[in-house]
Amino acid sequence: MPTPPTPLSQIDTIVIVMMENRSFDHLLGYLSLSPHNRPIDGLINQLGWPPAFVVPYNNSAYTPWHLANAYTTLPGDPPHERVNIATQLAPLTNPPSPPTGFINSCPLSMDDGAGTNRPLVMAYHDQGEVPTADFFADQYTVCDRWFAPLPAGTQANRLMALSGYSLIDTNHSYTLLSRQTTVYDWLTSHGIRWRVYHENAPFIMAMDDWVVKWTASENFRLTADLARDVANEDASTFPQVIFVEPTYTSFPHLGQSDDDHPSTPIAFGQGFLQRTYNAITANPVRWGKTLMIVTYDEHGGFFDHVAPLPVTTPIPPGAEYQVPMTTTGVRVPGFLISPWIQAGGVHSEPIDHTAILALLGKRFSPDGVYSAAVTARGQGALSGAIDTALEDSPRSDIPAPPDSGKAYDRAWDLGDATAQLANTAFNAAVKDGRAAEALAKKFPGLIARL
Repeated sequence: MPTPPTPLSQIDTIVIVMMENRSFDHLLGYLSLSPHNRPIDGLINQLGWPPAFVVPYNNSAYTPWHLANAYTTLPGDPPHERVNIATQLAPLTNPPSPPTGFINSCPLSMDDGAGTNRPLVMAYHDQGEVPTADFFADQYTVCDRWFAPLPAGTQANRLMALSGYSLIDTNHSYTLLSRQTTVYDWLTSHGIRWRVYHENAPFIMAMDDWVVKWTASENFRLTADLARDVANEDASTFPQVIFVEPTYTSFPHLGQSDDDHPSTPIAFGQGFLQRTYNAITANPVRWGKTLMIVTYDEHGGFFDHVAPLPVTTPIPPGAEYQVPMTTTGVRVPGFLISPWIQAGGVHSEPIDHTAILALLGKRFSPDGVYSAAVTARGQGALSGAIDTALEDSPRSDIPAPPDSGKAYDRAWDLGDATAQLANTAFNAAVKDGRAAEALAKKFPGLIARL
């Protein structure tokens, strides 16, 4: 008898969305509090805060507090380079104990709305500020054991998601990222159709040989085209893997950033996620064979009570660092969104961003393998998988999200003043004759100001 199809084999399209710089407790920890009381490893405050949620600083003790305004511009960007995260995760013990160094790393404070200054990094949101995230948690499945791969910053963790390895452990500020083999290369070599939809400039722009290549590639389109393509594009050309990228706070862009990177208010990222979900579900037949994955690159310096996993990451050839990393990064939010995913579910298998690469290998590679390195990483402490959350049969409904976010002016913004790498990359592309015309068509307002 023929082998019955697996749920994963019924998925024709995998959509990947990676936001910026929020921890699990910061964004989704509220789900375990009253009145939600979800069976999630989140915040606990029934008879006071347990020790795991008490962080010392300057002979005082601080606990999580509710940041109730979704449009609050945060007073700063908590540090989240490797050296800062080492402070945040102290003490690293065996067995692991809850980290206590978050405020030591970032003592910035802000008004809690009631006239009291509280530590920025101990803030958390509730459903009122994150309606799209709350919708995803209610109608689909939350991953409460998803960790950033490395105890390092944005670029290193995004490279882990793109390549399964990272040549850096510290963000580049002025020089382009060195060439790495990426998932785009893997998909192309395996004959898998893929596409990146980006609101403004995509992350890969910062990598050496991609700085120009992405500008004229048909694999890169604006997010404004996403809903149309989902609804109308022929199956023979429609991508099997889709990456959707927000407007990055630290990249040159038009309009309000909506990647959730501080100091950007949380509301705009909720609007971006709602628009993305609406676009991906624009074709009910296509949606019936789609899995959408949403996660965050790293925790951004915000508190999380769960210790990182003991995972040693091998130093790849050509790396710019010599000291190996022996744990994952901090826990981050994760969502699995699909008709094949349980409503109100909790997926507690331990995974990091490389689980996405493992999923692509399992679904699209003849041998079910993305790479030996990704397979090896998915052992021991990171033995979880994404496809085990798939149900045996799909739902027929397409839940509608609540309205979230608000309109914003398409104003000029070069991003964070410290984001020299992104500005360097964008200007390099603009000045290259092969890219200038394509960029001018995509970003006429932006190019005019450079």
